Amino acid sequence: MSDSKSIRQAFRQCVETADLNEPARSIADLVVSESFRRSDFDKVVEKQGLANRPEFKGILLDLVLLFAEKCVEDHALSTAELQELSFLASVFRIDDGDFLEARRGEVEQLLAAQLGRILEDRYVEEKEEILLRDLQRLFGLSYDQFVGLLRPRVEAQIGNLEDKIKLISDREQYAKAEKCIRNLRSVFLVAESEGISFEERSRLT
Repeated sequence: MSDSKSIRQAFRQCVETADLNEPARSIADLVVSESFRRSDFDKVVEKQGLANRPEFKGILLDLVLLFAEKCVEDHALSTAELQELSFLASVFRIDDGDFLEARRGEVEQLLAAQLGRILEDRYVEEKEEILLRDLQRLFGLSYDQFVGLLRPRVEAQIGNLEDKIKLISDREQYAKAEKCIRNLRSVFLVAESEGISFEERSRLT
């Protein structure tokens, strides 16, 4: 999806196929309209008396998750897609911590799906790290929170590599496996307290 128009079309497909309750559908229909603005959203919320409904925040979080899942079907987030999703989260007034508090399992599942594909070759390339960083920011996660969700899977992968490397006699294959281990550790397991930015972590290899 390369532009806002195609993104709206993809979002519309989500709305058409998703099993949404009436409040969620009314908001989703507004989002995929040609002129979606914060003022339009506020009018719908006020007219339908949604703000005071206990499930309202969950509806908004679920819609962002629904659209985010659609965007990462190709295992990438374009600049336009990220801008649309960030705008959506802004209009919905979603704060850092909201996703972790109310939709931890769903966020973990989405991140794990992307991580699983990335770890197929046991190495995190720059474009893959950018995707994960964008998702981290979209869901309002700190680095430690982000790593906390994925650490068990990454540690399992590292442990598997460490077991296999003991059996490798070929110097080239050994060096390749060792590089993969360093890469995974630098991207995911460097402590935040060390003061290293997420962007700099992959350079440690």
